[in-house]
Amino acid sequence: MRGAIGVLALSLVTTAAVHAQTSPERESPADETGEPTFGASARVSRIGVDAIDPSASATTITLTDRPRALETMDEILREAPGARARRTSSYGGFSTLSLRGADAEHTAVMIGDLPLVAADGSAVDLSTLPPWMFERVEVYRGGAPLWLGSGAIGGVVRLVPREGRTRRLELAAGLGSFDRYQGRATVSVGDDGLRATVGAGLVSVRGDFPYRDDGGTAFDTTDDRERGRQNAQLLEGTGLVHLSARALDGRFTLLATGLERTGGLEPPPSRFVDAPSGRRASQRFTLGASMDWLEGGRELDRAAEARWQLSMAVGAGLEERLVSDPLAQFGQVPREATDELARVYARVAGSIAIEDWLAITAIAQYAHEEITSSDRLIARVSPERARVSSRRDSAALGIEPRVSLEIDDVRVEGRLAGRIEGSFASLIDAAGERTIDPQSVELTLPTGRASVLVEIARVLSLVGSASIATRAPSSLELFGDRGYLAGNVLLQPETSYGGDLGAVLAGRTDAVRGRIEVRGFASYVEDLIRYQRVAQNQAVPLNVQAARLAGLEAGVSGDVFDLVRLDGALTFLDARDVAADRALPLRPSLVAYARLEGYADGPGVLSGGRLYLEVEHVGSSTADPAALVAIPERTTFGAGISASFFDDLLRLDVILRDALDARGYDVLGLPLPGRSVAIELTCAGW
Repeated sequence: MRGAIGVLALSLVTTAAVHAQTSPERESPADETGEPTFGASARVSRIGVDAIDPSASATTITLTDRPRALETMDEILREAPGARARRTSSYGGFSTLSLRGADAEHTAVMIGDLPLVAADGSAVDLSTLPPWMFERVEVYRGGAPLWLGSGAIGGVVRLVPREGRTRRLELAAGLGSFDRYQGRATVSVGDDGLRATVGAGLVSVRGDFPYRDDGGTAFDTTDDRERGRQNAQLLEGTGLVHLSARALDGRFTLLATGLERTGGLEPPPSRFVDAPSGRRASQRFTLGASMDWLEGGRELDRAAEARWQLSMAVGAGLEERLVSDPLAQFGQVPREATDELARVYARVAGSIAIEDWLAITAIAQYAHEEITSSDRLIARVSPERARVSSRRDSAALGIEPRVSLEIDDVRVEGRLAGRIEGSFASLIDAAGERTIDPQSVELTLPTGRASVLVEIARVLSLVGSASIATRAPSSLELFGDRGYLAGNVLLQPETSYGGDLGAVLAGRTDAVRGRIEVRGFASYVEDLIRYQRVAQNQAVPLNVQAARLAGLEAGVSGDVFDLVRLDGALTFLDARDVAADRALPLRPSLVAYARLEGYADGPGVLSGGRLYLEVEHVGSSTADPAALVAIPERTTFGAGISASFFDDLLRLDVILRDALDARGYDVLGLPLPGRSVAIELTCAGW
């Protein structure tokens, strides 16, 4: 799998995932952008979310033509209430998403309707998902809709790939602080019969941002000094091929993506070395295909008019990860390790309206995963441990009846979903530190969700749900990563019981359009797996006997007079270890984000302009269960400007991030970049 920067990265198939609606005469009128109008049903809020399940706690963020230079996925996800994106260290560092206080492994990531899952069960690295590949991102908190086929405890992030609908050529180039250079190109063509998008991107970054080295003595400032981050360079290539065509009275979709990344392996901040030698590399290629049929041969964007829908999809992925640390500058022991991962997946889903008030959705899916690990240094002393393989097979079935009633002017929709997954695995410790004998694991993982939506006015809906989910420990949690994360083979599966209740206001007038949502949520998790820092820059997973997660989330997104836009998200969280009656580590009680943007058309050569200010606050938390190591609160401010020229043929974006240079540290105690500037020039047209 080694080779030149192969541009085909990421994952699998996209299908439209839109349920058949039972009452087309109730569909909401919308403007030319697809936004519903006031006086319309509030159950249709943002594009692509409520078509799947209007009772879900979901937020959609549009990614096309976002005027923010060199933006990354973790920065985008700050706009979702209940969500906290985490990045380790510099650009390209491992990035994850925590939803409602759940761990990163509790968040499932999907490309279209197919999951993006590492064969070792670890959390998906969001830094490997460049935003330019996608039209929008949908964030589901709590129990996810059955159609998505996921039993995730925290929720689901669904990425919808870019699709060609018109002729368009887009070229972009940008540069930023710490020697970051980025370029990309996409070509799209499309009509009702055939749609195609092909794109490629390249990123190079040195990542030598300054940080304060305390010399490993947090309480002694006499040996503190300013250093530049070591060995953080990264070279990355990504690519996308997305084809969609009318066939057999339905729509056939093909998606291929790929990633190749190579770079340095950053030593812990207090372990300064004269000649860092660690390096990392990864390659990923995925290919998927799907076929969707709707009643009457309708297109997917007209699913609301159809009484039935059938979707079939298959996908495969290959990935290789290389970590070289022969002098143990990064981890605890020397290593020359390679992990090879493979996955195949199949899915069938359908929805049918039996009566005007009753519909049923069913889904079946199967996945086979393998991971083969080898270490050249281990092979020298113990050849029998040099190469080990683990595998896992899982199958799931789910069904969901849906009832929709109207009582006077009040509309009620209820869903009751049940899903059962069987998992059969043979696992071996890749590091060989405990045993080289395979461990057979057979688990039955139930998932259930009941939800209701009450539309009490045409602009206002009350929504609530209750769910149960189970998750088995991942190979990463069982065996560690030979570096920052230690393993624990004694871990037990987690089980979560949760629910939420809230209100959604959505619509538009001549002056205002937008969406406001407020929800309270709570969950009780048995045998919760959480990481405890046991040494500097190292953590081990442990089962908490029981944990309680409760909080309040709010989100706003809207425009006023087509001149001002506000996007914001606020989350209050109380996450506690029930037995110890102590706050769970790495979970701040307050996370808030807001961006205020003004925009207007321009005269002559200047087509239009945007100016925005943003602020993010992450409250304090602790790094260990005993609350002895504190992670201080961090507030960052940013500002940006965007200007378009020649009828939007050219666009220049400039952004200042962390203007006050707050810096800070991630959950592993690694330094984060401080103040930075980025500039990007985009040329689009045909």
